[in-house]
Amino acid sequence: WEEKIHKVKGQLYFLSLAHSDVTEILPSFMISSLLALDLSYNNLNDTGVETQWYRLTNLHYLDLQGNNITGIHCLSGIRCLTKLSWLSLKDNHRSFKNYRSLV
Repeated sequence: WEEKIHKVKGQLYFLSLAHSDVTEILPSFMISSLLALDLSYNNLNDTGVETQWYRLTNLHYLDLQGNNITGIHCLSGIRCLTKLSWLSLKDNHRSFKNYRSLV
């Protein structure tokens, strides 16, 4: 599927890779036109979500629920997502009660 993302022409606004056994957020997911990114119910862990979030300048919706994320430190990069209005971290191995401090 990574090769298919590279072949997309024009603007891509919504990308859903839910339930796709994704283990890391690849640079090919960092498409500046994205408004919504759904990576729910994959196998992302703390290392897999440390990425170049600053490239997603238009992102409003980010779904990371149902993964293996245990530490809030690995998500500190989402602070640069100034348009982000919806973030889901539920069903990870940690409760993320302080995730509001990230944005």
